[in-house]
Amino acid sequence: MKKDPSINSSSRAGTPGICAPLASQMKVDFLFNEDGHVWLLHEKPLADTLKWVEYDGDMESVTLVMADDKIQDLGLRLPRAMGMKINAKEITAMQMEDGKVADFCVVPILLRNLSVH
Repeated sequence: MKKDPSINSSSRAGTPGICAPLASQMKVDFLFNEDGHVWLLHEKPLADTLKWVEYDGDMESVTLVMADDKIQDLGLRLPRAMGMKINAKEITAMQMEDGKVADFCVVPILLRNLSVH
């Protein structure tokens, strides 16, 4: 995916390596289906090349890990009950423009559902 230099990758309280939530910078959506496919849709280029995505069931959060090792929270809460239904090893991230795919990549998704409730 193309890098967007206009997105400040260390804008979160000046913390190096942590980016502001993606949803605060653009429209995003996180989708999955019964067949195990998972998609991340976003309307602008990401700040850097996406390396992998993590879902943390305890935090109910989705985190993006970039090639430069910076991390970025998706900025959308994904309830544990929904996250437990994800059964995938990879995610397709797609940049959408005018309802069409402008760019995409397929990266690993790591699922952390550790707590027993």
